[in-house]
Amino acid sequence: LGKDFELSDQGPVSWYLGVSVKQDLANKHTTLSQEQYVKDVLERFGMTGATPVSTLMEANTHLTSADCPPPHK
Repeated sequence: LGKDFELSDQGPVSWYLGVSVKQDLANKHTTLSQEQYVKDVLERFGMTGATPVSTLMEANTHLTSADCPPPHK
């Protein structure tokens, strides 16, 4: 990429396109979070006092490619 674009090392990424990025390099885990975006949307629409409800998926469920439907051809 350096041949075609001017690059600079800004250190470890913590935010990218409004998404929080947390990396655990030792365990090879990367966590992406849109928590701040959701809070901002709730604030914008006056819903910060809204009551949360249960979701259909268990929290902290880890999905793999085996859990995905086959691609459409």
